[in-house]
Amino acid sequence: MTKLSSEKYTILLIILIFIIPLIALDSSFYIITRIINFNSQKKEQEKEAIHEAESLAIEGNFSNEFSIHFKDFFDTLQKTAKIDNVTDNFLINHLGTAYNKIFEEPFPKTNIYVFRIPYNSNQAELFYYNGSIKSGKRVLCKTFEHLYTLNRIKGKEETKETKETKESKQRESLAKKLLGKYTDINAIGQEMRGITTNTNGIHRNSWFIWDYAIIKEKDTFGVFLICDEINNYAKYGRLLALKKLKSRGKAIGAFIPIYKEYGEAVIQPPLDKSTKFNKWIKELTINDEKNIYKWLRESLPQGVPLGKYSAFCHLGRGDSHIAVVLVKSLNINIFPKWLISINLILIFILLIITYNGLVFGKWPNISLKARFIISYALASV
Repeated sequence: MTKLSSEKYTILLIILIFIIPLIALDSSFYIITRIINFNSQKKEQEKEAIHEAESLAIEGNFSNEFSIHFKDFFDTLQKTAKIDNVTDNFLINHLGTAYNKIFEEPFPKTNIYVFRIPYNSNQAELFYYNGSIKSGKRVLCKTFEHLYTLNRIKGKEETKETKETKESKQRESLAKKLLGKYTDINAIGQEMRGITTNTNGIHRNSWFIWDYAIIKEKDTFGVFLICDEINNYAKYGRLLALKKLKSRGKAIGAFIPIYKEYGEAVIQPPLDKSTKFNKWIKELTINDEKNIYKWLRESLPQGVPLGKYSAFCHLGRGDSHIAVVLVKSLNINIFPKWLISINLILIFILLIITYNGLVFGKWPNISLKARFIISYALASV
């Protein structure tokens, strides 16, 4: 073997010594990481995103949100009223703060009334309110007394006291004035405590919910919550759901109508300005009933790539809008820092050896035996 061919062989061997193991190491690590880590994390993200879309669809129901917000306020009332030696002024101020926090936008305008029946008394007083009192304080108080009494006597045997209460036309008449002429007052008092219902009295086309609690076996506190925005309730429900989604900080979302005739889309900023998202919405919106059957067979599209995000959908039974959530697509660093460092060191050594060989003619002197061992090792790699 001539000196020139020996040098060429040496150069090739040096390159193979560094390059082939480097490629093998990088490739194997990439494949293993891709299969084990990336796929498992992607499945977990898809699972969470689909669950988030289902939750968004459920939370978009205004009736549920109406009840939840009422319960938050009612719980605040009970906790504050149970504080030892709490004053009326402190309780009223605390309720005002709670109202502003709980019923902030996008919750629609509401009327809330807090009643108190002092210990050893049957007369209710309007303790706190925020909203309109066009019905009058007397109507409000007598209605609460009537509902409270109906609920307390539920299931009990008829006595002189309960018989007189049932025959009290005045209270029932005032309750019908507030809640609606054709409203079943007995059902609301006995069966609808803490349950949202629709009324059509002084507050026409309104949502109504009520409840009461006896604090420390003394004073009784009750609450009426009335919302007049029944005609736009669906939109408010979706806005409230998107607000909750934003507070969780895991995704951004939207509600897309199945048909254009089902109303407008409710989209969380900045999605409303996204060209890719709006283009995808147009494709998703049904223009042909055949798409419904396709969805029934194949389900809604999941994991649709939209730039840096992936879109997931859910359509609940009877829903007119598709709940859509977008989560950031996974961006896993396949190559860790230690592997990048090894690559850089080996490449640097290779460049130094090659430079010395080409410029100064100084190549590493590798014996025939060493060459054989290295070649065998490379072949096994």
